[in-house]
Amino acid sequence: MTEAMFGTGNDQWVCPNDRQLALRAKLQTGWSVHTFRTDRQRKSQMLEQQEVEIILSVIRRAEQLEHIEQLRIGRLVERLDNMKKSALGNGLSQCLLCGEVLGLLGNPSIFCQDCCKKACTKCGIETQCSQKTTQWLCKICSEHREVWKRSGAWFYKALPNYVRPGKEGQSGAALGLQRAQRGGQKMAKSSTVSQTYTWAYSKGQSFT
Repeated sequence: MTEAMFGTGNDQWVCPNDRQLALRAKLQTGWSVHTFRTDRQRKSQMLEQQEVEIILSVIRRAEQLEHIEQLRIGRLVERLDNMKKSALGNGLSQCLLCGEVLGLLGNPSIFCQDCCKKACTKCGIETQCSQKTTQWLCKICSEHREVWKRSGAWFYKALPNYVRPGKEGQSGAALGLQRAQRGGQKMAKSSTVSQTYTWAYSKGQSFT
């Protein structure tokens, strides 16, 4: 590893001692005798136009995939909101979703474990919890769990960014295109800026 980092033979490089470092600091010549090579390293490490185009295409593709994912989550949220808006009952004496009367003279009811409201058996879903015991959920709470599961919100403890379908989705696509264009301009500017490495690091890279 030492030979790979510092070279062998006539090109071998030895770390200067404290006295040499102090003298070079006063002379402002740098701490390495190979400091003059950094300009050539910068020129050789500049991105070519083809490489810039490849990077920009990857950025645009990532923006498109992100927008598609936001639209998918937005459709899930939109469906859940529509179910909540279409609820007709009070969840006590009536079914929370369809509004049918519950009780001895009405339809049999179930008790939702999440929202603690009542619904009829047609608007309820029977599931099993982690203890393998049966529990009931209304369709709204079941859909809410499905949204959290399919959007990844269960992992982040919150809903990720989403775009509702419609006009907002179109504006979001335009916004994503503008971001990609701005990113492309920044990448084109940064392609002329070189990266600076120490001589020892670049020497090690050339031998690996």
